[in-house]
Amino acid sequence: MADNTAYPAGADDAASSSSQSFEEIYGVASSGSRNITTGNAVALNAGMSPVPSYNFMLRVEGVMDLPCRSIRAFSKEVEFELIQEGGLNDYVHMRRKPISKPFYFEVERYIGVDYVDPLPLGAELLLPVILMVSRTPDSFGAASRVYTFTGCTVTKKEYGQMDAEKSGLFIETTTIAYRELLCVDAPWSEAISLLPNDPNPKRSKMMETAKTEAKEAQAAAQKQVEENAKQADADRLAREAQLKKDQQALNDAIGDAAEKARQTEEDALRAEREAQAAIDRKAVEDQTGEAAQQRRAQHEAALEADRERQAEADQQAREQAIEQALSQPDTGAASGEGS
Repeated sequence: MADNTAYPAGADDAASSSSQSFEEIYGVASSGSRNITTGNAVALNAGMSPVPSYNFMLRVEGVMDLPCRSIRAFSKEVEFELIQEGGLNDYVHMRRKPISKPFYFEVERYIGVDYVDPLPLGAELLLPVILMVSRTPDSFGAASRVYTFTGCTVTKKEYGQMDAEKSGLFIETTTIAYRELLCVDAPWSEAISLLPNDPNPKRSKMMETAKTEAKEAQAAAQKQVEENAKQADADRLAREAQLKKDQQALNDAIGDAAEKARQTEEDALRAEREAQAAIDRKAVEDQTGEAAQQRRAQHEAALEADRERQAEADQQAREQAIEQALSQPDTGAASGEGS
């Protein structure tokens, strides 16, 4: 059967695609093609929005809303007496009989969440205990299903196991006996549409939700792209700064090495000049010493020649004096005698 349901504005491009169905586009079941009876526009039972099991709240005595870890599975049953059929014996007769035992449900709660225990052991609750299940968190004013337990009595308290070798939260389990259970559904909680005359409100709501989620996803993707671009710019600037820093460090290292090499070369040249100067001084000193020795030898030779000449002169003078003395003997004697 062809799907003639009108799509909301803005969703015609995706919904009118010939290659994709509504289920493929939005990932949900189409209430227009999943009705129990074909063409039934009154009783829609497509299972498009199953009620989650994690959005629940327990209300005690009409005023205390309890945070619970879990509500264990509970049941409501009717007891029957089985009577054997007396003819063909191919079936049994079932006759309802009085209830012979109470019904129970168990509530798991974390210890330390309230100052006064709202469910003390042996307490007979005056007002019914109400369990509300919602499609969304903190929206229990329009709960999808409400369980009402009447004639409740707290019959048992069980405290969780404690183990020092692993982490965990301390849990207590409260067993409540009840007499009657009333279950009330609110199917209108999902039949909400922006168009009052919409023949298929579920689809309209789902498509509006899909549009909103698509816009949000697009905005989130754009934001992520911008954040990625900013992060990429920041990383690029960081890399450039690190590159400049490394280049500066390399230049400093090269400059230090060049300066050290230049200093080493200057020290080598200075040492070489000092060594050459020492060699030159030694040569000069050697040359100067030889000249001095020559001059001293010449001076000594001159002195020796002078001494020899003086000795010869003295010798000649003595010889002359002796000769003169020998040549004038009488004069000397007569002079001596006369005196």
